[in-house]
Amino acid sequence: MNKTTKIIAGLLILLIGACTYDFPEDTSREPNPGTADFSKLVTVGNSLTAGFMDGALYNRGQKNSFANILGQQLKLVGGGEFNQPDINSEHGFLQTGPNGEILGHLKLVYDANGQPLPRPIFPGDPLTPYQGDRSQLNNFGVPGARVWHSILSGYGQSNPHFGRFASSENASLIGDASNAGGSFFVMWLGNNDVLQYATSGAIGATEGLGEADMTSVADFSEAYNAALNEMLSVANSKGMVINIPNVTDIPYFTTIPYNSLPLDEATATQLNAGYEQNVRAGITAVAIRTVLIPAIITEGVKLSQVIPGVIREAIRISQVVPAVVTEGARVTQIAPAVWREVIKEHSRQILLAEGASEEEAEAGAEEYVNSEAGQAQIQSKVQDYLEDENNEAFDNINAAIDAQMASEEVQAQIQAQIDAYLANPDDPAFAQIDAAVDAQMANNPEVIAGIEALTSAYITAYNEAANDEDINSPQATEPFTQDQFDQITAAVADQMANSVEVAAGISAFTEAFVAAYNTKPSNPVATPPFTQDQFNQVLAQVNFQLENSVELQQQIDAQVNALKQTGELPTFVAGINPLLIDDPNSQTGFRLMKENELVTFIFSTVSDSVPIWLEQGRGIPDQYILTEDEIAVVEQRVTDFNNIISAAANANSDRVGFVDINSIFYSLAKENNPSSLNGIGANATISPPFGLFSLDGVHPNGRGSAFIANKVIEAINSKFSANIPKVNENDFHGNDLPE
Repeated sequence: MNKTTKIIAGLLILLIGACTYDFPEDTSREPNPGTADFSKLVTVGNSLTAGFMDGALYNRGQKNSFANILGQQLKLVGGGEFNQPDINSEHGFLQTGPNGEILGHLKLVYDANGQPLPRPIFPGDPLTPYQGDRSQLNNFGVPGARVWHSILSGYGQSNPHFGRFASSENASLIGDASNAGGSFFVMWLGNNDVLQYATSGAIGATEGLGEADMTSVADFSEAYNAALNEMLSVANSKGMVINIPNVTDIPYFTTIPYNSLPLDEATATQLNAGYEQNVRAGITAVAIRTVLIPAIITEGVKLSQVIPGVIREAIRISQVVPAVVTEGARVTQIAPAVWREVIKEHSRQILLAEGASEEEAEAGAEEYVNSEAGQAQIQSKVQDYLEDENNEAFDNINAAIDAQMASEEVQAQIQAQIDAYLANPDDPAFAQIDAAVDAQMANNPEVIAGIEALTSAYITAYNEAANDEDINSPQATEPFTQDQFDQITAAVADQMANSVEVAAGISAFTEAFVAAYNTKPSNPVATPPFTQDQFNQVLAQVNFQLENSVELQQQIDAQVNALKQTGELPTFVAGINPLLIDDPNSQTGFRLMKENELVTFIFSTVSDSVPIWLEQGRGIPDQYILTEDEIAVVEQRVTDFNNIISAAANANSDRVGFVDINSIFYSLAKENNPSSLNGIGANATISPPFGLFSLDGVHPNGRGSAFIANKVIEAINSKFSANIPKVNENDFHGNDLPE
């Protein structure tokens, strides 16, 4: 000890010895109830209030419920006895085993690999009725109870945990709690209204009353306010309400990490190859059905129907119709007119030879050609001419007809009739023209040959353009002009894009082929009205494209790589990997888990199946996972429910206090605050000795219940100016070490 230290120490001794001042007694720290009456505490809630631990309600858990711990502490400020509906069960009832045996609460045991895992005790104990005085109960915590259950008459008939101590067959939970006549109550309801949806992997409805559903906000609000009003119906009673912790902060969702799939290099390589092969095959199969087959059929329809149809129509409009109309004009108008003039002139010359004057001859000739005899002669001459119009004897006639046909007047008349016909070909007035055009199109070898020649020339040019990747600009070949080709190309494009009939044909053929292909991909059997040869041609094209299309393979590769980027096609590595999960929204039906997604604790009971699922190309089923979207829905519902709870407390602030257990659990889980309790480590896990949660990952153990009881005491003290002593959390039991 140095000199200065000795001097200070000496002075302290002198001061201590010399001072005899008497301090007044400090009464501020003595227990007192403040403005509340704790003579009878009533607690109402679910499994958290009941003392449910390690997956069951049994003696140790019930004894260490936060409600019981609170009840014992309130005795220090005038509280009375706190009676619970004793479970009288050493091991509790977890569930019924596969052979009907009763399994008890969970305990930690080492598995074959030396890993400690929660496993049920055998045998468990059946649930039995409470044998004590039900009128003297203080704790109305019922495992499984939701808010709306609490106001439900006869709830004990569907939930044996309430039925075992309900006051009557038709009693409601909140009714029994209110009738207990507590001077002070603690109500902690609402957890199960969202928890059971979350622990089921969000497979239930987001609004419903089923076991795996979430309660709707409207139903929750109505039921919660009704329950609180019932508790406040006891004259002069006061109390506390506790909100809902975010269920995703509890070990049930945080114990198993998202990346808990260990793989060696050989297994990772094998799985990667297998999954990629399956996914690639799936993408290829989709491409065949949705890309290749429709494209091939579309191209086939284009080449075999649309192009010939367009060319046929072009020839019909540009050649056959004008030819028919022109020929009609020549036969029915010009030829008779020319022969009329010839016969009239012949008649006039005869009359002149017989001594008639010019005027008399003209009049007589005109009269003759208009007479029945003259008309008959004209018709006869026209008929003879038409039957042998190339006869040299008719050269003059032909010259005269040609001259007439070439005149502007006649050409204008012909064009007008062509235009009128094309504008309305179905007009009965054009029936003869229509029949003549159809006959020409069907029977005229020259027309047929022209269609075939132009079709062949266009398709040849089209195929060459396709090979040069310029399919929309085929180059004209002799004897056709580029303008003709461009018109045909435009007409074909219009038909392919806008023709309802063409689209329906393509769709029908595609559906028929895909249906046949799905039944027998290697050799689809044709279905009417399509021939087997057509089917075989399409199949040959499909196989050819699969083997030779660089573009198709590039598209498939791009899709595969994109799926790898999103995790929808797993890429496993040697070491620790994210778990592979089923996802109906994924293109592959599965994907790798994301870091912020959660695995449910119950997954540990089926984790041995993971290698089998991987071998089968499957992911972990949805009921064991909470995805990003599902977490967001759950957290929002917790927020909505907590807003209702805080609003209800604020509306009755003269009598009701509020415990924000949500913020407390958040600090514990996310910020590790507190990290110790009275000098002993603490955390939001199930791991002994410091974990504050029991082995089911949802409910606190004894030490965790003491932690909660102290937080409730802090809130009561603050709200009602009380001084209720807190407990030492370390005096209460945590989780046992594994056996």
